[in-house]
Amino acid sequence: MHVARRAAAALSVLLALTAAEARGQGEAPLFDLDFADYRPSDGSVRDWLAGRGFDFGKAADDERKIAVSVKDGILQVDTKKQAFGVIYHEGDVPGATRLRVTWGVDAFPKDVGYEKGVNNEALMIYVFFGREKMPSGSVFIPDVSYFIGFYLCDTDRIDHPYKGRYHHDSGRFVCLAHPGTGETVVSEVDLAEAFRTYFNKPDMPTVSGISLEVDTSNAGDGGKARAFLEKVELLP
Repeated sequence: MHVARRAAAALSVLLALTAAEARGQGEAPLFDLDFADYRPSDGSVRDWLAGRGFDFGKAADDERKIAVSVKDGILQVDTKKQAFGVIYHEGDVPGATRLRVTWGVDAFPKDVGYEKGVNNEALMIYVFFGREKMPSGSVFIPDVSYFIGFYLCDTDRIDHPYKGRYHHDSGRFVCLAHPGTGETVVSEVDLAEAFRTYFNKPDMPTVSGISLEVDTSNAGDGGKARAFLEKVELLP
């Protein structure tokens, strides 16, 4: 098992925890996706996720582009070429105010970064808020509810709310850490504070969904990347 590191300083919405501290708190999550629960007898990883209520979009169900497997209770996401894929779960989680993710990156996509205007990442966790559909800014891009996408990076600013090409009023993208290659990071985010800070709104709507996304569609080296995910939790 890789060793998580503590962030150098407390950030506005990012709570710095070691792996031991996170596990020692013993809080029951309101929602969790824990790959230690997967068993080979459950079928493929995609079958298991579908059984948990997840749907697949774009290249997420194409093993030739985005290969997924579970090893030692950890999801391995191996992006083999330039690809975009999303695995999403809709459903309200009343009372959830924090996100905790245990994850890491074995190979960052090359020549990418929100600072560079190349908005790609090895793995992103989206959290959606409320049911109000907000305009995307394009007739070709679906309107969705408020969302924040969290990712790990090697060059972007940490805890900075980047805007994407669309959803300028309702979407933000935030790098949570600069982990070393293969290093496990436990990221905990105060979602309520993040929502208030990033969107200048007094109250956070109910969490209404999460998704796992891979995007290396504009990355160098053919879009190759590798990430791993142990657990996603939504906490009170």
